[in-house]
Amino acid sequence: MTWPYRAYDELNLVTQTQPRRDTLQGHVAPIEQHTHISVFFASIPRRGLGESRSYAEQRPMTDHIDWNDRYRDGNLPWDTGQPSSELQRVLARNTIQSCRAFEIGCGTGTNSVWLAQQGFEVTGIDLALLAVELAEKRAHAAGVKVHFLVADVLHLPDLDGHFAFFFDRGCYHAVRRDAPEQYAPALARQLVSGGRGLILAGNAREPHDPGPPVVTEEEIRDELGLAFRILDLHEFRFDEAPGVPERFLGWSCLVEKR
Repeated sequence: MTWPYRAYDELNLVTQTQPRRDTLQGHVAPIEQHTHISVFFASIPRRGLGESRSYAEQRPMTDHIDWNDRYRDGNLPWDTGQPSSELQRVLARNTIQSCRAFEIGCGTGTNSVWLAQQGFEVTGIDLALLAVELAEKRAHAAGVKVHFLVADVLHLPDLDGHFAFFFDRGCYHAVRRDAPEQYAPALARQLVSGGRGLILAGNAREPHDPGPPVVTEEEIRDELGLAFRILDLHEFRFDEAPGVPERFLGWSCLVEKR
């Protein structure tokens, strides 16, 4: 499958700086190894990748679905093929230096590869084996080293040390529907003291169907506040993806481990 590459600037809307005070339950043990890929639970049998479906044919992103099916079918309305411009802007604005970092919900690896190109030592994590296989190919084509693994964010294996930064573009707003109080502690366990992270999530002020799951400001502060101090929370619009004629309103949340 050929992935389209189109760049769009994400629109920053409002800045609000206001500090405030386990989906799959499977056994987490490596059962399969690929080059740079570790698999931490049974994979789904693979079939050929199909062509992308039109926006009108896509299932709502809020469905509880098999993520491998999405990558098998090419039904990826969140995949822009370009690194997140909000990620780039936040790293530059907050002078976050290259460090050991991980990305959850890394998908086809666009942002993990971009972080590696900036000098970060990156681990990319996704629930879908097919996504991770595509991500590994992307990293190889770009000539950068990224360690990819298939795992459930709520039941991560030992990642061999702690990280100083993480990035999440759309994992939190999906995971929280079933485990709102587990997400933040699960990620914080992987961070050094004072480690930071950037979380991009759908905004409940503009729900769409189809569209990303959404979350309110109060929910963000309550749920992420279980393990993090919120350094910055502001609204922005996600980058446009090919075939998706919407730039969804989102939350950009920079956090620091308590």
